[in-house]
Amino acid sequence: MQYYKPIEIAKELHISTSALRHYESWGVVPAPERDKNGYRLYTRYIWLIFVACGLCFRGLAMP
Repeated sequence: MQYYKPIEIAKELHISTSALRHYESWGVVPAPERDKNGYRLYTRYIWLIFVACGLCFRGLAMP
């Protein structure tokens, strides 16, 4: 299974890593797996949820 680091997702979606943690704390995305050092490891499934959230939030933004 392929895993993504928070910085990889944040760069791809042009958001901060703290935004990723906020989505997790709000229950928007499931808690990711952690490596032996405790770092978050996001799966492709969670990455796609972040993409969907980003598209929704952009669609709701006011011009």
